[in-house]
Amino acid sequence: MQKAGKAFFTVAGGVLFIGFSIQIVLGLCWMVCNFPGYQQFGESALYVEISKSFICDEYEGILYPVLIWLARGIEDFFLIPYHYILYLLQLCMAFAAAYRLLRSAGVKGKAATVWGSLAMLTFPMAMQCHLAVLPDSLTSSFLLLELSFAFDMLRQGGELRSRQLIKVLAFWLLAALMQPVYLYLGAVPVIFLFLFGMAKSWKANKKKILYNGIMILAFAGMISGVQDLTQVEGYYGRVHQSLNASLMSRCAWLYAEYGYELWPREAKEAVPWEQVVQVSYYADNVERMLAIPIEEAVGEERAEEIFGEVAQIAWEHHKSKILHDAAWDVVGYTFSPMVLQRQLTGKAYDSYSGRNYDIMRAGMPQLTEYFLNYSCWWFAAGLCVAGAVQAAVIGKAFYGAWRRKGSLTFHGGKVLSVLICLFTSGVLVLLYSLRGAGMMDYKKSIAVTLLWLLWALLSCTRGIIRRE
Repeated sequence: MQKAGKAFFTVAGGVLFIGFSIQIVLGLCWMVCNFPGYQQFGESALYVEISKSFICDEYEGILYPVLIWLARGIEDFFLIPYHYILYLLQLCMAFAAAYRLLRSAGVKGKAATVWGSLAMLTFPMAMQCHLAVLPDSLTSSFLLLELSFAFDMLRQGGELRSRQLIKVLAFWLLAALMQPVYLYLGAVPVIFLFLFGMAKSWKANKKKILYNGIMILAFAGMISGVQDLTQVEGYYGRVHQSLNASLMSRCAWLYAEYGYELWPREAKEAVPWEQVVQVSYYADNVERMLAIPIEEAVGEERAEEIFGEVAQIAWEHHKSKILHDAAWDVVGYTFSPMVLQRQLTGKAYDSYSGRNYDIMRAGMPQLTEYFLNYSCWWFAAGLCVAGAVQAAVIGKAFYGAWRRKGSLTFHGGKVLSVLICLFTSGVLVLLYSLRGAGMMDYKKSIAVTLLWLLWALLSCTRGIIRRE
C-alpha cells in the first residue's frame, strides 16, 4: 500500500513537472520573441497621455502613469525605449512575487522555487500583461505579495504584529494606487488579518487591536487622499462610476431595445430608438450610447436613478438570461484558461478575449497559438492531476487517522491561508463580473489564475518540489 502510494505521488509529481516545464520553455521563447514589440491596447495610449498631465479620472490610478513618466525620463537619458524598462520592471516584480509566494506557502529549495516561479511567470495570460504597457501585471504582483506576507502571519499563528502588518498594508497601498478598485480588493486580506488578530489578542492585548486598526485606517486614508488629489471625475468623458451604471450594463446590454417603451421619458428623449438598437453590437456601447447621453441630458444625480430603472426593467423581463450571462462571467474569471479556449472557438459568449488574443498574436501568430493552446490545455490537465494528488493526500490522512483510531489534525495557518485566497479571489471575481455584460477580460483576473497554479505547484511533491 505504501509502495503504491509512493509510486502514485512520484508519477503525479513527474507529470506536473514535465507539463509545467514545457510551458516554461514555450513562455520564455514567446517572451524573447515579443520583448521588442509593443502591444496596441487602447488603454496603453491613455496611460501614456495621463503620464504627461498626471490627471486621472475615477477609472485609473496615478502610480502607473508615474512609472511611465520615469521610464520616459530614463529613455531620454539612456536612449532605451521606455516600454523596455517597464517590461523589465514588470517581469522582475512578477518573478519576485511568485518566488515570495511559493516560499511563504512552504516550498523549500532554491532550484524548486525558481522553477515554480518560472511556471507562474510564463503562463500566457500573465506573460501578455508583463509585456504590455498596462498596470495589470504590477497590480497582480502587488496583490500576490500582499497575500504572501499574509500567509507568513497566518502560519506563525501568534499575535498580529504591527511590524508584520505594515508589509501587507504597503502592498495594498501600491495595488490601490495602480488601480482604484484595489482599494476594495486589496482590503480583503487586510480585513481578514485584522479579524484574525482580534481573535488572537482580544483577551490578552486589546491595545494591539487598537494600534492595528489605527494603522489600517491610516493607510486607507492615504489611498483615498491620493486618489482625491489626482482624480478628476469625468475628465476623459466617461460615465461616472456607480452601482446603478454597472447594473444597467450588466442587465440591459443585450436587452435594451426590448424594454425601451417602458423607459422614463427623459431617457427616451436623450437616446433615440435608432441608437438603442445598436447598443447590443458591442459591450462598450452601453456607456457610449446609453449612459453618457443620459448623464449629459439629465445630470449625474437623475441619471443614477434612470440607470437603476433601466436595469430593473431589463431584469424583470430577462432575469434568467441575465443570470446565465453573469454566471458565465463568474466562471470565466474563475477559470479563465478553460473558458478562453471555448471563447476563441465561438462556443462561449461575448467578451474581450478575442481582442486580447488578436493583440497578443500580432507579433508571432504561430508561436502564440501553440503557446496559448498548450498552456490552456495544460491548465485544465494540471488541475486534474493536482486534484487527484490532493484527494490522495486527504484519503491518506483519513486512513491514517482510522488506523490510529484517532482524529484528524488540521494546521490552522494552512487552512486560514486557503480561506484568505478564496475570499480574495471571490471578491475579485464578483466585482469584475458585476461591472457589466460582455466585458469579461482575463487580464483582470490573472492573480486568480496564478493562485490556481500555486495550488497545482504545491501538489508537485516527492522530490520535485520539497515542502515543509
